[in-house]
Amino acid sequence: MRSSLGVDVLTDMLERSRAHGAAFSHSVVRGPFGLAFPGVPGLAVHAIVDGELHLWTEDREERLLGGDLVLVRGGLDHWLATEPHRECVPLADFLAAARISDRRFAAGEGEERSEFFCGAYRFAGDICAELLQLLPDVIRLRPAAGSALRATLDLLAREM
Repeated sequence: MRSSLGVDVLTDMLERSRAHGAAFSHSVVRGPFGLAFPGVPGLAVHAIVDGELHLWTEDREERLLGGDLVLVRGGLDHWLATEPHRECVPLADFLAAARISDRRFAAGEGEERSEFFCGAYRFAGDICAELLQLLPDVIRLRPAAGSALRATLDLLAREM
């Protein structure tokens, strides 16, 4: 008989963390670009739908491809661009200039196309600080084709 103890502990931890999504957006950018994201409390999430991008913090750099999902631990300034260490505009400036609807943004010209989702989760539970401290600063996930995570990202891309 399989034990459900591990599942019960995980479920308890997630319920106690009280995660809430905030500020999710869908962006399509053509041509070279770079965005500067201020450190936010909780966990920043970036899902790359199409294109090749680079994400970096003060200590780490990741090359991202369509289908990748990146988590950035709260409080870390980070940058997302078409090439490493490219000059970046502040996120607030991009959102003000590129808004086409409540959560959709588009900017730029040219053949090169990047499409991505960005968002953040905030935690209000009694164990959120503990959970976040256990995470590395940046986590890149590259789900396999056909996996549940990849199917979820593909569905999200079609829905938005």
